Amino acid sequence: SWQAAGASGISTTSTSTNTTLVIGDVGKLKLATGTGDQFTVPASVFSSGNYVSFHNQTTGIINVVTATNVTIYLSGSNISVSSGSKVKLSPRALATLTCIVGGSSPQFVISGGGVYI
Repeated sequence: SWQAAGASGISTTSTSTNTTLVIGDVGKLKLATGTGDQFTVPASVFSSGNYVSFHNQTTGIINVVTATNVTIYLSGSNISVSSGSKVKLSPRALATLTCIVGGSSPQFVISGGGVYI
């Protein structure tokens, strides 16, 4: 297959449990393999421009949950969740969570297919 010089694929990590995102997840594709998986987005970890992608490899819904003081906006809308609320990823959904404002009250935007509240 064709690949540009110096280009490489995205690093992937599989999980089948509830996981809190860490700085080491930046730039990775998190593969959810367990039904009912949950990813928690903490405060005071990510900086503007950091991103994490998700793929729901199950036939069920998985959740991206906001920790206290964390806000996630749905791309292209004013709809958001915060402080314990969640964004849902449909079966086979592919989404990217991008940090827009870092710090103790971070703001993120999530985009992709199969993303809803």
